[in-house]
Amino acid sequence: MSMLELLPDEATQLYENMRELTLDNFSDAVLNPAILPIAATVPFDSIPRKRRPARKDLSPVLLQFSESLLKEFEKFFWVQFPEAATFSPKDLSILSKPRTLHDTT
Repeated sequence: MSMLELLPDEATQLYENMRELTLDNFSDAVLNPAILPIAATVPFDSIPRKRRPARKDLSPVLLQFSESLLKEFEKFFWVQFPEAATFSPKDLSILSKPRTLHDTT
């Protein structure tokens, strides 16, 4: 027995139409569930995952640019947070991975 079989018909209809519900129409839908269309799909269907493209080496220009950004961030970090002696900018993992940033764009 599924969860939807245990719910009242109105609750089932609200559940099936979650994609259609907004803050503006929620109260009306609770009071009059007939205003919602009958859903043809399950609201929480998963989206198929796609494979990422293979990693590519950064071009020399992008590599130089990422290095300059890292140097400028380190300067900025120490000016803004001089008391952070136990935490360095290199502890931020995102800065050590410019290739990952490049691959996701």
